[in-house]
Amino acid sequence: MVLKSGGPTMTVDSITAADGGVWAVWFAGAKRERAHFNVDSLEQAPPKTESKT
Repeated sequence: MVLKSGGPTMTVDSITAADGGVWAVWFAGAKRERAHFNVDSLEQAPPKTESKT
């Protein structure tokens, strides 16, 4: 997932039933980050492309 406004690719960690939000995790360098987002602010991340070397 990514924020519609842009940002790093995130993984949904859990869904909050009470408000329909999600807890998402991502890495900023080596640091693990976690935050709660409204589901309407997220969209599916574009697929990764494999580089051919």
